Amino acid sequence: MAELQAFLEIDSQIETHLVLSTTTKYKDALDIVRKFSVCSPQKFLFTKVDEASNVGTIINLVCQFPTTLSYITNGQNVPDDIELADPQKLANLILRD
Repeated sequence: MAELQAFLEIDSQIETHLVLSTTTKYKDALDIVRKFSVCSPQKFLFTKVDEASNVGTIINLVCQFPTTLSYITNGQNVPDDIELADPQKLANLILRD
C-alpha cells in the first residue's frame, strides 16, 4: 500500500478512482474503502451493476465518504459497457430494488 501511495504522490494531478464490484457485500466494501483511503481516492467506479441484486452498497458508500461516483459498468464488453454515473439511472436502479 505504501508503494501505491508513493506512486500517487509523484503527481498531484492524478485523478484516482477506487474500483469496486457492486456485488461486494457492504461490510467488505467498507473495509476496502478504508484500506485504500491512504491513497485518497477522489471517485468511485462500480462494476457489475448488471449482476447486483441491489445497489445499496453504492448509495451507502457515496453517502458515507467524501467521494463522488464517476462511472458504472454493465457487462463484460469493456470499454463499451462503461458509462458515466447518471443520477436518474441510479435512482431507477434503486427503485428497481
